[in-house]
Amino acid sequence: MKRIKIPIHGFFLATTLLLYSCDQQEPKELPKDHDPTRVRYSDEDHIGLITYQNYCVGCHGEKGDGKGPAARFLNPKPRDFTKGVFKFISVIDGGLPTDEDLIRVIDKGLHGTAMPHFKLLSQAEKEGVVETIKSFSTRWTEEPPGTSISFYSLPIELGPDAQEDIDLMVEEGEQIYHSKAQCWSCHPVYASGDRLKELEEIAKIKITRDNPTQSITPEANDWGEIVIPPEFRTDHLKSARDLNGIYRVLASGIGGTQMPSWDGSLTGDELWALTFYIDSLVQEGKKAREAVRVSSLSPPKKETETAENEKAEGSSQ
Repeated sequence: MKRIKIPIHGFFLATTLLLYSCDQQEPKELPKDHDPTRVRYSDEDHIGLITYQNYCVGCHGEKGDGKGPAARFLNPKPRDFTKGVFKFISVIDGGLPTDEDLIRVIDKGLHGTAMPHFKLLSQAEKEGVVETIKSFSTRWTEEPPGTSISFYSLPIELGPDAQEDIDLMVEEGEQIYHSKAQCWSCHPVYASGDRLKELEEIAKIKITRDNPTQSITPEANDWGEIVIPPEFRTDHLKSARDLNGIYRVLASGIGGTQMPSWDGSLTGDELWALTFYIDSLVQEGKKAREAVRVSSLSPPKKETETAENEKAEGSSQ
């Protein structure tokens, strides 16, 4: 029988959540310091808080501070909702996210983290959890909703004959990445040789920094964490699963981090060009990983077979 290997950190996390869930046969009482006046769903059933206690407390904690019993085993750490700051949103300049932003993360989870999807929750449960999350921070009662990004129409028509247009978008996006947006100031420099010199002339700058083929180590974010900006060919994009997702992150930025909002600084066509370029890097990385996977599955040649082939080649000469 084939043995299944379970990572030790996965074992500890699963054990912690199991022990915690065993203690949750009945929903807990409302936390003593929880302010029910800031919970916007029905006070009759508290569906949001009950759902939060059943599925979210293990990581995010009873107070929404990201200090649940499983948190110490996780990297990155669970979100601290008490700050009212969220990374993956569709509003500019770190504004308060829309309900749809929060539900999108609940629905899809965050790739490369311990945050799974909760698609099986009912819509009422998801909406209730959103309102519970809002109750953990006073930002929701002190500030207006954030300004939504401008989602410009795709400038090309995708289809089987669109590859030439896509290639042009990628080329334009490469130029924007290395010149106008200067994404390389945090992320890697991907252009090289004559192409890099050409882009430097366009931008009228000289791209010089330590280890230009690697992402920089930034200052700590709003949660005190050091998170390295992704290398698009090798790292997981946590919330961007497609072109629309990449566009949304570029336009809105990532709340609580050094990643700015490019909505207004770049035109709609420029945002889409940059989106296509980053997606091309992501796809390049996927193809490289798939090639390695296929190669690893190929049966190794037997030594005798290799020796016979070499002998046959020698005699034919």
